[in-house]
Amino acid sequence: MPPAKLLVAVLVAVSGAASWTGAQETASFAREDPAKIATAERCGECHAQEYEVWSGTPHATSFKTLHRLESAETIAGRMGFRLIKRDALCLNCHYTTQVRRDQLRASAGVSCESCHGAGKDWIDSHNDYGPGGSHIDESSEHRLQRIEESRQAGMRRPSDLYPVGANCFQCHLVPNEKLVNIGGHTTGTVGFELVERSQGAMRHNFLQSQLGGSKENLERPPERKRIMYFVGRALDLEFSVRGFAIATEQGIYAKSMQRRVRNAVAEIQDLSSVAEIPEAVRILTAARGVKVTLGNTANLLDLADRVGAETRRFVENHDGSQLAAIDPLVEGRGLPEPADPAPVDLATNTADGTPSAAPIRGAGDSEAPVAAVASGAAKAASPRAAAITTVSYEKRTRLRPPEQHKTLDAGACSGCHEQQNAWWLSDPHEGSAAPFHDQEPKNLQVARFYGLPSSQSTKGTQLCMDCHGTIVSGKERRDIWDGVSCQSCHGPADRYLEPHKEGEKSQGRRRAGFQKALGLGMKDLRHAETLALRCAGCHYITDPGLISTGHPTGKDFDLEDRLAKIQHWERPQTSTTDLAAGWAKVLDKRGGIPTVEQVEIASASSGGPSTSASPSSSGGPTISEARASRSPARQLPPRARPIDRSSISTAEEAGPLELPSFPSTDMASIEETLVLIKERLEILYQSIRRSSE
Repeated sequence: MPPAKLLVAVLVAVSGAASWTGAQETASFAREDPAKIATAERCGECHAQEYEVWSGTPHATSFKTLHRLESAETIAGRMGFRLIKRDALCLNCHYTTQVRRDQLRASAGVSCESCHGAGKDWIDSHNDYGPGGSHIDESSEHRLQRIEESRQAGMRRPSDLYPVGANCFQCHLVPNEKLVNIGGHTTGTVGFELVERSQGAMRHNFLQSQLGGSKENLERPPERKRIMYFVGRALDLEFSVRGFAIATEQGIYAKSMQRRVRNAVAEIQDLSSVAEIPEAVRILTAARGVKVTLGNTANLLDLADRVGAETRRFVENHDGSQLAAIDPLVEGRGLPEPADPAPVDLATNTADGTPSAAPIRGAGDSEAPVAAVASGAAKAASPRAAAITTVSYEKRTRLRPPEQHKTLDAGACSGCHEQQNAWWLSDPHEGSAAPFHDQEPKNLQVARFYGLPSSQSTKGTQLCMDCHGTIVSGKERRDIWDGVSCQSCHGPADRYLEPHKEGEKSQGRRRAGFQKALGLGMKDLRHAETLALRCAGCHYITDPGLISTGHPTGKDFDLEDRLAKIQHWERPQTSTTDLAAGWAKVLDKRGGIPTVEQVEIASASSGGPSTSASPSSSGGPTISEARASRSPARQLPPRARPIDRSSISTAEEAGPLELPSFPSTDMASIEETLVLIKERLEILYQSIRRSSE
C-alpha cells in the first residue's frame, strides 16, 4: 500500500471512523461511505439551529467557491484531476460525497457527517428518545442505551473528544506528501487549535446550553475547555508525527511536518510546566526517545500510537477541575514572561585575556553601557592576579524596537504564498535558530559572554532570538525553533493577515487588501527606507554590549547583494539607486558602529584601572563612508579549542604549562564544562608522557 494511503488508513482507524469498500475504485477519495450519507438537511430536521450556524461557515459555503479558486484549479491540474467535485482527491477533505450515476460527486461542503460520521446507520437510533419522544423526558437508562447504540453504528458524538478531534486533524494536517510537494497544497491549517475553532464561529452548542437551562449558543465551561485544549495539543503532535512518518524526501512536506512536531512538543511542554499532568510527562518522555528523521517510520508510528493512547487516558482521568493553571494557554494569553534579569557582566577577564571565574558585578554598581577590554600593554606588564577588568553593559532582551502588533506562527502566510513558503523552507533565514540548538561553538561563545547559558539562548525572552528566530506572541517563554520568517520582515500579521487577502491579486499595490493591511501593521517593503530599516535591525549592529562579545557587526553588509540572494517576489522591486539612498538614510539615523575602546589596566599597587573611554559614535555616515570607516570590534578570547598534538614537543620546549581557563560557572553549560575538562586532562597527560620519555 502506498505510504499516503497507509497513513489515511491509520488515521481512519484511530479516529473511530467507519471503514468501507465502495463499488467504484474512485470511491477511495471519500472519507465516509457515500452510500451511507444521510445529508445535512436530514440532520437539520431536528437540529435546525445547528444547521443554520453551519450554513454560514466556510465548511458549508466553500461548496460554491472552492472549485472556482485559481489555486484550487492549479493544484488539481498538477495532481491530474480535471473536475474538482468529481472523482478527485479534493473530495476527501473538502466535500461530503455521494454516488450519483456511478460517479463519486460532491453533494455538500464539509458537513455534519464529515465530523460525526456517515449517518444512515445511526441517525434513527440517535433520534429515538424512548416513550416520551423528547430528550427532555428521556430516562437516563434509555439515554445511555441510545448513546451506545449510535456509537456502535459509527457516530462520533461531540462528547467523544478524542475521535472527534482526531477526525478534525485528519484534514487540517494534510496527510499526503505528493499533494504538497507536487500539487503545491499547503501542509494544513497553521496554528489549528481545537478550543478556538470549536468555540468560535463554528460553535453549535445549543443542546448542551438547553440542558443547562439556556436558549443561547453558549461556549463550553472552563473545565471542558481545558480538556479540549490538551486533547488538541496532543493530537497536533500525534498527527504531525504520523505525517512526517510517511515522508520520503526532504522536501516542503517533510520540513513542514518537522516544524509542526517541534511546535507541538513545545505546546505540551508549556502545559507540563504549569500543571501536573502525568500523561503530558509520559508523552514528552516518549517523544525525546524518537528521532524525527526520514526512514524512521516504524518508531515514529509507534510514538504516534503512544501519544494517542496517553491522550485517551487523559480524557478518562481528568475532568478539568484541577487544571485551572493552564487557563492562560487556553485563552490564548500565553505564559507570563519572567521578570527582566538584573544587569550582569558580559564577561570577566584576567589580564592575560582568558575568562575568569571572578564574581559578576553587583546590583549596586553602575549600569553604564560601556565596554572595556584589557590593553596589550597591561597584559605584558601586570601580574596575572593583579589586573582584572570587567566588561559592563546594560543587558537587553531585545535588539530591535518593540512591535505594536502580535506575531503569529511562522507559517501563517503559507496558505496563500505557497511559492514563497517553499523558498523560505530552503533559505538560510529559516534555519537561523538552528545553530543555537546545535550548540555551535561560535554561537555559544557570544551567548556566554553576553551572560546567557546555552539553555537560555534559545528562549524567546532573551536577546538572541529577537533576530535569530520568530517569537510568536504569547509564547515567548518557550524555546524558539523557527528562524527568521515572513513577519520578521513584513511585520507582525495578527491584524492584517485576513484583510490582506481582499481583492484581486492582479491589482498589486492598488488592491484593497494591500492598502488596508498597510494600516494594520504590514510593512511596505517596496519603500526603500522601510526595507533598509527592517534589514538593518538585525544586520547592522550598534549595541556596544553585543559587539564586545565578538558578535559580527554587519559593517560589510551589502543590502543589494543580499536582496538578490533572497528574491522571492514576482514584480520588480526597489531600484539600486533607491536602495543605496534608503540604506544611507538608515545608517545616518542609526549612527556608526561603535568601536569597543581599550582601557589601561594599572598594576595592583596603583589602585585599579584608569577611566574607561565611552564607545565612539559618529554622526550619520553616507553608505560609502560607513563601509569605509567601520573598524572591526575587539573580540573577547574564544572558548578553548581542541589541542593540536603536533604543536607539543617536550615539556622543556613547551615552556610553562598553560591550561584552558574555565568560564564563569553560571554561564557555562555542562557540555562546555566537560569539553574543557577533557582538554585540560589531555594537556596534563601529554605533559606527563613527554616528561617521562
